[in-house]
Amino acid sequence: IDAYGASVRLLLVGELARRAEVFGAPMMPQTRYYLPRGTTVAIFAWTTVTIELCGSEELLGNVRGASYWHIAADSMHVRPLTEYQSMLRDARDEARQRLAAAAPFASPSAGGPRVLICGRESSGKHSAMRTLANYAARQSPPAPTTIIDLSTESQSIGLPGTIGACVAEYPLTVSEAGFDTFPALGYMVGATAIQPTDSPIATSTGGRPISGAAKHFTRLLAEKIGDRLGPSVATLGGPITVHRPLVAAAAGPVAATAGAIITAPNVEGPEGVAYLADVIAWFGVTHVLCIADGRLFAMLQKRVASSNPFQPRFDFLCANPAILGKTTPYRERLNELRCRTHFEGNGIVTFVPIRYQRAHTSLSVWRITVKGGETEADGGKVVPVQCDLKGLKGLAGKLCAVVDLTGAAGTGKSNASMVASSLTTAPVLCYAQMRDADPKEATFLVGAPERVLDSIEHLALVAGEFAYTLQAQR
Repeated sequence: IDAYGASVRLLLVGELARRAEVFGAPMMPQTRYYLPRGTTVAIFAWTTVTIELCGSEELLGNVRGASYWHIAADSMHVRPLTEYQSMLRDARDEARQRLAAAAPFASPSAGGPRVLICGRESSGKHSAMRTLANYAARQSPPAPTTIIDLSTESQSIGLPGTIGACVAEYPLTVSEAGFDTFPALGYMVGATAIQPTDSPIATSTGGRPISGAAKHFTRLLAEKIGDRLGPSVATLGGPITVHRPLVAAAAGPVAATAGAIITAPNVEGPEGVAYLADVIAWFGVTHVLCIADGRLFAMLQKRVASSNPFQPRFDFLCANPAILGKTTPYRERLNELRCRTHFEGNGIVTFVPIRYQRAHTSLSVWRITVKGGETEADGGKVVPVQCDLKGLKGLAGKLCAVVDLTGAAGTGKSNASMVASSLTTAPVLCYAQMRDADPKEATFLVGAPERVLDSIEHLALVAGEFAYTLQAQR
C-alpha cells in the first residue's frame, strides 16, 4: 500500500488479524494505524485477514495498492527473510555462547552477524533491513541490532545527503517511517547520490567514480561504531574518539552479539563493486545479502575472494514483483516529504520550525569538497570549503547539518583551516535549512530548541545539495 498523496488509516478485522505484520513488526487487531503521506508498507499475513482502509473517498483515491497477484507474490521476500533471520539468530546464539565461555573475538565472525544488504535500485533493500531488524528485536532474548544506512538518496535514519547509524531497540510500528526515532550518529556527505551521473571525471574502466566524501565518511562511521561491534578486518590509521551517545545506547556484550545490518547505496560498475568490497572490510561484514542483481552478486563475490582475508557468506534474493518501483521524481518527492515530516510533523503532531539567527562571529557555513583528485584513492582529500556572503545567499533552501565546534582547535576565523579539519570528523547535531544572510548574521530554520543552539559557543553549518521548501516557520 503506497500512501503517496494522502494520509490514511489501516484497520485489521477478524479473529486471525493478530497473524499480520508489516516489515516484521506485528499488527494489533481492531487498532487503527495512521499512514502518513509518502509511506509505503507491505502487509503480510500468515493466514487470511481483512484490511480496511479508513478515510474519505477523495483521500483513498490517492492510495496506490498492488493487485491480489502482487500481494500474494510478496511472500517471495517475507518467507526467505524469515528463514534468513533464523540463520542470523543462530549466529547470535553462537556468539553469546563464545562470550559466556570468555572466548576472544579474534575475527568478525566471532561476534554477532554483520549483514550487508545490497542490490538493484528499488529492489526492497530498506524493507529487508527493517524486517530483519524488527525480527531481531522480537526474538528472545531481544537483539538490539545496530542499523547502518549508507544510502544518501533514500536515507532511513537521517535526512537526504547523509549517512547514519542507530540501535533498533524495539520493532518499528506501521506509522514510524524510519529509524530516526532512535538516538543516531550521522554525517553530512552532501550529495544525494554517491556515484553522481554528471561527474566530469571517468575512471580507467570508463565508469563513474564513487564520491570521495562518501568514502571518507563511510570509513569514519565504521571506525566510530567499531567499539560497539568488536574487531573488523580494516581500521583507520590514527586515534579517533568514539561518539559516546551511540555507544551508550546499548553498549556491552549485548551489542557485540546482536551484530549489525548495513544497507548499501545504489552503485554500479567496477567502482561500485570496489566500494562495497571496502565496506565489507571496514565494517567486518560476515553476511552479504544481494537482492535482484545477479551481476553485482557475481562481481562482488569475485572481488572479495581476491582482496579480503576474511570471506563472508553470500546469499542471493530474487526480484520481488510486489515492490513498487520509484522513479527519480517520485523519490525526490519522498525526500521532500521526509524533510517536511522532520521539521513540520507528520500530520498527527504539527511542529513549527524555529527561525534562528546567528552572528557570523560564532557561526561558519561550509560545503564538502574533494581536493587533489576525484576520490581519496586518487590522492584527493576531503576538504570543507567555507562559504562567503555571496555563497551563503546561493544556499537558500538547502538542507544543512548543524555541527558543534565548541572546543575544537582554532575556532576563530583566522584559523579556518583548523576548523575545516575538525569538520571532517564532526557528527551531525541536528538539521537546519538555510534561509538568508547579510553581512552581520545568517538566518536559518531549525527543529531543535533555541536554548540548545544558544548554549553552543561556535556553530557550523555543513550544507548539502538537497533543497526543498518549508511552509511553516516562527
